[in-house]
Amino acid sequence: MNTRLRSVMIAALALTATPVTAFADADGARICRVNLTAVGQQMFDVVAPHVLGDSDLPALLRTHVRPLVMSGTLSRSEAQANAPAVGACLRLLQD
Repeated sequence: MNTRLRSVMIAALALTATPVTAFADADGARICRVNLTAVGQQMFDVVAPHVLGDSDLPALLRTHVRPLVMSGTLSRSEAQANAPAVGACLRLLQD
């Protein structure tokens, strides 16, 4: 086997052995955030710093938005109405 072909095969094997990692779409998340309502943007801003690749987004939303509802900053109906869109934007931070 010639040297060039051997190098190509080794490179191909190395690529297949390397784990594939998904990268978060931070730019997409920022663009998505802009399209949210003011309440949705506030919710996104509160939750986004806590999002990891394997985060349970509904649990994160409950954990970090509930204090805003309890303090009267947001109404429960506002939080519930905005949660699906906010969750979709936060999901972009996981990919």
